[in-house]
Amino acid sequence: KLNADYAKSWPNITQKKDAPSDAKEWDGVSGKLEAHFSTNPGSGD
Repeated sequence: KLNADYAKSWPNITQKKDAPSDAKEWDGVSGKLEAHFSTNPGSGD
């Protein structure tokens, strides 16, 4: 449902980038979606 709601307004991901430097710190953290989700579209590639 989340993807269906926002796919029309969010940019498509067309390039794979390196993981953020703090990616390992976020691995396994619960509640990320609820705490950090934004309805604002990203900047894309």
